[in-house]
Amino acid sequence: MIAKPRANYGVYGSWTAYALFAAMAVLTLLLVSFTVFLRILFIVAFATSVALLTLLLLIPQIFYARRRIRIVHEVITAGKIGADDHILDLGTGRGFLAIEIAKAVKGCSTVGIDVWSMPAKGEIHKGFVLGNTKENAERNAQLEGVSDNVKFRRADARELPFESESFDVVISSFVMHQIVYSAGGHRVFEETYRVLKPEGRLVIVDAFISGGTTQKLLESGFKEMQVKRIRNLGPFSFFLRMLYATK
Repeated sequence: MIAKPRANYGVYGSWTAYALFAAMAVLTLLLVSFTVFLRILFIVAFATSVALLTLLLLIPQIFYARRRIRIVHEVITAGKIGADDHILDLGTGRGFLAIEIAKAVKGCSTVGIDVWSMPAKGEIHKGFVLGNTKENAERNAQLEGVSDNVKFRRADARELPFESESFDVVISSFVMHQIVYSAGGHRVFEETYRVLKPEGRLVIVDAFISGGTTQKLLESGFKEMQVKRIRNLGPFSFFLRMLYATK
């Protein structure tokens, strides 16, 4: 029996970090092989670089991949997402959150936006999940059987190409800090407020939700704001917070 293809949401990390530790490992291995003096020091350096590379490759995949599905329930509950809701996912990447919500809440529709490989003015970094492309996101939606309810569009969250009051819920996970701290990042909250319907909801999951974030949301017009830690993600619970606000 041929196994059915499954959605692939990428590997957490960046080529720069992997290449750095791999280069350290190769260099120290060469030094150990051809240098008699300071051999112990080189062995320690080699072991350290290999250990760091292993941790970077494996640990985030094990914990994040197994536990991030729990975030979906948290977001659905906080955003009170229902069958008739139209949802916008900011910084969708490979479409994980948009796809999983469409699977969990039958009848809702989601739109995922991202700049993907397109340069975004003033961005901090390119993201930390390899293989983020619109094509991969669309393929994942097709494999998960929700391509009719999930659409993807290349767009900058600071200049949303949607009419005002188009969405019931706006969501974002693990990307808002990159947008907020980019050039003109404050516009993401103004744009989010604009495209939300009256009484629309905003749900953000991120590690960098602060008083400054809530203040900018208040200045943009949001109200009834709550911030809490997500308790069921093991080691990640220490870092992650979820923010809920209504228009």
